[in-house]
Amino acid sequence: MVLAKSLIYTFRTNAFKDDLFGINNELFVFGKLKEDLNNFCSKILNGSPDLVIGVAKSDSYSRFESIAINRFNKTKKIIRGGDPFFELFIPSNTEFNISKIATDSFCNWTAYGIMSFIKNNNLRTRLCFVHLNEKDTSNLRQLLHIISDSL
Repeated sequence: MVLAKSLIYTFRTNAFKDDLFGINNELFVFGKLKEDLNNFCSKILNGSPDLVIGVAKSDSYSRFESIAINRFNKTKKIIRGGDPFFELFIPSNTEFNISKIATDSFCNWTAYGIMSFIKNNNLRTRLCFVHLNEKDTSNLRQLLHIISDSL
């Protein structure tokens, strides 16, 4: 029953991705961004999840990202002519901080690409992205339930 209508993704460099595999065997791990984005979007289209959850490591504090912006590495557009930003889903009952400023890193790149796909295909799927510090990874299963229960 755990997150039955959810897809979870992370990154090859995520130090706690093995913890995620233990929670959801549908975990998708990004390594090659463009190729993997296409494969992941196919999983969204075929699986029709209610929720997509992106998880990445944070060296500082745990936080939810509130937006994904059309920028990568300070100056590059992710999608030329694409929307300037997309709002991301944030659970209502979280104790984590909510970031109001998006980064222009790989985390943002994937979130923006996924949201663009969701919008362009008129899907009802929501996207939530969370950065977790090492301390909070021990509560990962509980956090994923909180996110899922917020729908």
